[in-house]
Amino acid sequence: MSLKKYIKKRIRLIRWGRVCKQLKRKIIQSFKNSDGHSARIINIGSPLHGNIGDHAIAAAMKSFFTRELPEATVVEIPGEIFRKYITVFQKFIRPSDCLVVVGGGFLGTLWMVEEEMVRSVVRSFPDNQIVIFPQTVFFDSSPNGMMEKAITRDLYQAHRNLHLWVRDYSIGFVKEELCGGNFKDILSAPDVVLYLNHSVHKFDREGVLLCFRSDKEKVVSENCLFEIKEKLLAVGESANETDTAVSRHISLKNREMEVSKILNEFCRSRLIITDRLHGMIFAVITGTPCIALNNYSGKVKGVWQLWLQDLPYIKFVDSGESIQESLLNEMLVLGGQQYDQLRFESKWREIANTLRAI
Repeated sequence: MSLKKYIKKRIRLIRWGRVCKQLKRKIIQSFKNSDGHSARIINIGSPLHGNIGDHAIAAAMKSFFTRELPEATVVEIPGEIFRKYITVFQKFIRPSDCLVVVGGGFLGTLWMVEEEMVRSVVRSFPDNQIVIFPQTVFFDSSPNGMMEKAITRDLYQAHRNLHLWVRDYSIGFVKEELCGGNFKDILSAPDVVLYLNHSVHKFDREGVLLCFRSDKEKVVSENCLFEIKEKLLAVGESANETDTAVSRHISLKNREMEVSKILNEFCRSRLIITDRLHGMIFAVITGTPCIALNNYSGKVKGVWQLWLQDLPYIKFVDSGESIQESLLNEMLVLGGQQYDQLRFESKWREIANTLRAI
């Protein structure tokens, strides 16, 4: 690394350290301001990284708490800040507080930093009720994966009041492999981003938007992507590319702007082709026709099968080779759709009632 790059990196780290300290002070002040409130939800694990799908989860949870639990005081602690200052926050969290872990797809061995964060919540707060919002759980079958699964299983089973919502078919895995001891409260619910509705926004639609992974969950090859683009050209459509992840931090202040920005991008497209779970879900809530493919953990297919396969404007295919010109034409003629935000109302009420009863 050159001296110039090293200096730039050091400056970024120093600035980021200052941001973390400022956030810590704000969170401590939030705790102090809410000392007199009996109903407190401590929302742990929201993102500061560049995954906009995760920021959409955090935005949806904030909207959920505001509408469904207006009587509760919510203190949000981003995951990065929680990991850095957990011993500080332990002094302010009361046994009567409900600890809510953000939803997502990070339980298990794919994203061990996040998995360790959840373990630290379960381990550090044995007397608190803990509610984990809808998640995908995935442990690989390697010896290391088996070992990590055993660690998580023992922690879960030892906790007195742990509630886990699962958003796909990994609920079967959780019941078979992690359930037992005190841990028996495993429930099924959709990804919380489906609580939002962006389909009321009307834009002129044109072109096809490709939204594909480039990380460890990617299974679609570059050759497959090339073939999809060729088929789009054959039906007279241009392809633009986007991603629900960016290589920069996103602040809490800019969260809603970043989420709205990508949702508007989806609203302006005639069709989405994606292997990202939140690429598919963004298509759902913006009323945009979508062809979805799977990822490494299988969560895209799992969520589609459980919650979305009755939607005529969302199609799932097992491989890119299954995307034929006939399917493209079928989806392109659909136009913008209306998302029914009330389709999962009973599930949102069930989650709210679980939190309210705690």
